[in-house]
Amino acid sequence: MNNQNSQSTTPPGIDITARRPTFDFSAVEKTWLADPIKSHFMNALSVLIPHSERIVMQIMRSELPCIKDPILKQQVQALIKQEGAHAGMHRQSNERLKQAFPAIGFFEKIQVSFMKLVMTCASRAFVIALPAAFEHFTAAISRDYLSHHQHWTGEKNNQAIEFVNWHALEEIEHQAVCLDVYKTQYSSGVAVTIFLDATHTHINLRHSIIFFA
Repeated sequence: MNNQNSQSTTPPGIDITARRPTFDFSAVEKTWLADPIKSHFMNALSVLIPHSERIVMQIMRSELPCIKDPILKQQVQALIKQEGAHAGMHRQSNERLKQAFPAIGFFEKIQVSFMKLVMTCASRAFVIALPAAFEHFTAAISRDYLSHHQHWTGEKNNQAIEFVNWHALEEIEHQAVCLDVYKTQYSSGVAVTIFLDATHTHINLRHSIIFFA
């Protein structure tokens, strides 16, 4: 797709496509990556993802009428479909996690309450910055995971790893879309930076709680 005169910064050769693979997590071991620390880091991220993806979809849907560029609009629509598939599979994987870490449900409720407060009280600029910050964070993790795959997986092969492979590739595929939407209306990146820092702190806290549980 030619985006030479578009507001989209996604490279022309990348076609954002909604895919719906399925994975069976029933036989996945507790340490499913190379070591417990890597496994628990990804577990903590997975706990955060379903509601975060719902927030991303909610905000991007609300912004669709404001997007005039047809290329960017089409990319947002594809991103929404991808994020819906991601959220659904993470909900399934999180149900498996709850068997080992029942307290996860409590932290899910905290996240929902916190994001409801943010969505109610924050400025419009900050709200639109939320998807851009979250997608930047997940794309950075995805890039490191894919670039150092053996380091993360320890050459293991299981359904959880296949799931992360798929999710990481799609995060890289649509990584620019939410920031492009933000930049159609705001030039300052302050709100994006603030929420990115908050997300990083939140992930580290959950990682610590799950690891020591």
